[in-house]
Amino acid sequence: MKDISGILVSVACILHCLFMPVLIGFFSFAASLSIFVSEFFHVVILLIAIGVAAYSFFSTYFQHHSLKPMTVGAIGLVFLLSALLFNHSIEILFTVVGSLCLSLAHWINFNLTNNKPPSSRLFN
Repeated sequence: MKDISGILVSVACILHCLFMPVLIGFFSFAASLSIFVSEFFHVVILLIAIGVAAYSFFSTYFQHHSLKPMTVGAIGLVFLLSALLFNHSIEILFTVVGSLCLSLAHWINFNLTNNKPPSSRLFN
């Protein structure tokens, strides 16, 4: 369940990043949602993503003894942290890449933790 939550948070992050500017631009009611585009909101969501990733990856490491989820997840988190430092167009790119890496890391961790046969695992 931890990894499914992590994947859902990552997908929500991508959708937020791609569609919130469109909503605010085209619909006047969306202007009241400006809290969702503030830096504070981004930092809070990033802290949630870090917490879910750390809990998920560290708590399952001793079951599968693989560093793959942590490595791919760390790359994703570096992209997400870096996204806070750049202008909007680079921020979107880094957020999408980081969220995809984090989703992939959770998927790898899910497969390793649930003892999927090697043929169904990514990056055997």
